[in-house]
Amino acid sequence: MNKPLLLFLLTSSLAASASAREWFVRQADPTASDTADGSAGHPLRTINAAAQLAEAGDIITVGAGIYREWISPARGGTARAPILYRSVPEHTAIVRGTDVLDAKWEPVSDAAGVFAASLTQPAFIFGNPFVRPAEPSKSQPEWVGKCNALVFLKDQPLTQVTTHEELTQTPGSWLSGNDGQRLLVHLHGDSEPGRGAIEITTRDRIFAPHRRGLGYIQVEGFVFERCATRPAWPQLGALSTRTGNHWTIRTNIVRYTTGKGIDCGSETWSSELLTATEPEDKRLMIGGHHLVEGNLLTDNSQCGIAAWNTESVRIIGNIVSNNAARGAEKPIHFLADAEAAGIKVHAFRHGVIEGNLVAGNSSFGIWLDNGWENARVTRNVCLGNRGAGIFVELGFGPILVDHNVSAATTGLWPPYLGDGIYTHDASGVTIAQNTLLDNARYGLQQLVVTERSYANRRLAEASDESISGNLFCGNHDASISLPLDSPRSRYNHSDHNAIDPGARFVINDNERRIPMEEILKSCREQLKAAHVPENEQPDQSDPKRLPMLSLATWRVVMQMDRNSTPLPEKFHMQLDPGKYMLQLDLPTIDAIPMAPAGPADDFDLLGEPLKNDKPRAGAIQHLHAGTQTIGLWPLPAVAPTASATAR
Repeated sequence: MNKPLLLFLLTSSLAASASAREWFVRQADPTASDTADGSAGHPLRTINAAAQLAEAGDIITVGAGIYREWISPARGGTARAPILYRSVPEHTAIVRGTDVLDAKWEPVSDAAGVFAASLTQPAFIFGNPFVRPAEPSKSQPEWVGKCNALVFLKDQPLTQVTTHEELTQTPGSWLSGNDGQRLLVHLHGDSEPGRGAIEITTRDRIFAPHRRGLGYIQVEGFVFERCATRPAWPQLGALSTRTGNHWTIRTNIVRYTTGKGIDCGSETWSSELLTATEPEDKRLMIGGHHLVEGNLLTDNSQCGIAAWNTESVRIIGNIVSNNAARGAEKPIHFLADAEAAGIKVHAFRHGVIEGNLVAGNSSFGIWLDNGWENARVTRNVCLGNRGAGIFVELGFGPILVDHNVSAATTGLWPPYLGDGIYTHDASGVTIAQNTLLDNARYGLQQLVVTERSYANRRLAEASDESISGNLFCGNHDASISLPLDSPRSRYNHSDHNAIDPGARFVINDNERRIPMEEILKSCREQLKAAHVPENEQPDQSDPKRLPMLSLATWRVVMQMDRNSTPLPEKFHMQLDPGKYMLQLDLPTIDAIPMAPAGPADDFDLLGEPLKNDKPRAGAIQHLHAGTQTIGLWPLPAVAPTASATAR
């Protein structure tokens, strides 16, 4: 670097440092005031007051307390001088989207134990979340909507019900009037709410700029909770980048929202959907280059983390648990919320989802939808989610899904019936070195389910999928389900996997797009040509049922998994999902076979470098013979090379 340029950069950096200052916010300090100078001796009272004053390079240090406010940064920082918001001590600054309902409660004459109060409309900054939705349509009569609000009694959430009859029968519940003007509660013991004991959601965002597109903002160590975030479009979380760029969101707790906890995407494709937005900001913007790291996201009704249409976003080392309750609600046979997941991203270009614990969510664990070019999903632990542990939908890739554990997935609604990894309308997916364990249906499934085109150009396929070096164990219905070769499911390949003894395989019909008779005919002809004895062939007596194949017959019919190896009978793998522990019994070190090195050749699940060109199948390397217990969480951080996208 030449001397004039070096001098310029050094001077610029020193100038930014010299002009930066630290703002102090201490709500608990009796002298705190938003007219103070924000120094340590004269702190501000609200975080938003500091957010209006902060310039590039400034630090906002927030002391302990409960802050009931919307924080709307007026400006962003720069690459060399970001603006940092931090809670000191960590997690003691609690920011809420609720206010205390200071109202007079009256008993409801025709409902024992039920009390009612008026809702003060000026309290709602972005519209009244207690307005109930319209009645369900005749075509979907069981789709019973709830209003988009939360009610708390002394820090405990009350349960929303939808009818007066249900309210009277359910202590600890609440119901709003259709117009959102009145709140009814039924407390345990039929008691009257004490003055100031009830909190209600009054804001649909907690930390989100009014202006879109701000960059270089860091948010660390806060608790953001109790927010009426809206589940519909545009996407907006309790903590939202609002289409910004180069944000760092680290070590926060985000919980109890009616929609999304964190959104780090670009909000929407339609400017008409944007509310509370300046006219010049109502246009398509693409944000990205964010780091979302080390946060805890729990009890968010739709999803923990969401991102629509981003570039180079990294979602790393978060705990995402007990979210997506909307995804599990009725109606029967429908996915109640088409955006519900632990982590849900769209158009996730060059993004990385790495090293997260995604557990106990009531819908999909990790869901990538509608584009994910050069993305990577690696070293995640997905346990006890519903529908699918990892779901890749609609696109042509490439994407790399590697070194994940996806286990104990249960069913949701058809066709999402409990797969470790599930892809539909997706091509160019590389699935390598994963451990798929004890899932309710398949370890892995790929198929076509719709007639959509990706980016309005090319009809979706389930093609060019590579499945290699994975370990399948204890998946209830079958290890793998793939479609028969067809114009919309071509060039798929599976090999060098480790599969439990006696495992079964399914040839699927791309949701009835491949005639059943064609599948059965292919089975008969291939097995006959290979001289497979009839007593070793799959049952094909039912012309309406997909045949269930053994590894030997799968090899013949699908021409796949010729080098895949059954695990020995004495191999055992047992998961304790509550403690995030995995116990393995390996009769010999070679019980898990080796596979050729592929694109996932840097680190295993536990952060151990892969030291040879033939790693063992599955997410975990460097095992030994005998019994061993492996902790799946917390996971160690690894060198940045593990965060490289699909190659």
